[in-house]
Amino acid sequence: REIMLKARNLELIAELQQVRDQARTRRLLVFIIPLWIIVIGASIGAVYSRERWRRRAELALERNYEDLEERVKIRTAEVSEANDLLRWEVVERRSSEAFLVQSERDLRRLTLQFNTLLDAIPDSITLVSPELRVLWANKGASPAADAGPDAAPHCYALWHDAPAPCADCPVLTSFRTGRAEETRITRPDGRIWDLRAFQMRDETGRIENVIEVATEITEKL
Repeated sequence: REIMLKARNLELIAELQQVRDQARTRRLLVFIIPLWIIVIGASIGAVYSRERWRRRAELALERNYEDLEERVKIRTAEVSEANDLLRWEVVERRSSEAFLVQSERDLRRLTLQFNTLLDAIPDSITLVSPELRVLWANKGASPAADAGPDAAPHCYALWHDAPAPCADCPVLTSFRTGRAEETRITRPDGRIWDLRAFQMRDETGRIENVIEVATEITEKL
């Protein structure tokens, strides 16, 4: 009976550690992913603003040139107005370009920090497409990371050396149900993994990709 109690205590300790690891991973993902999206959105907004001002200046110049042909008496005033508008556009464009360059630098720095942070996480973190191809992986997912971003292997071939998706694949289930999914599997090497899948949606709410977080729990069981 004492042995059974000790075994039960060990199981409770392992389960508590697993819950803590899961909570820590979720907190990191909840903070990092929205921050990444905000920075990317700010960079895209700068490009859109620059193009809008450029188009506005072109339309204004076209109107000025048409008026110059028909209204000779006010030619000087219109040319002056066009020049003022052009100078303002140049200043605005330079300001937009400087902002865009700075935004790109900030994005590269944040991306480097983001990747460094994800690589420091011991869990395997992968970004999986609807076709179940691994688009990105941290160093914890060493086979996928070693394959490189252009390889994009299927997750079932990468992890299980299988020709088709697993029957209980949480990523596939998450794409189908639209909810976070979790399961536990044993890979061909005998190691046991806890798998969790979370959706990444676009601005319309459509699921674009799924993030899979895999935690090895072999020694905890």
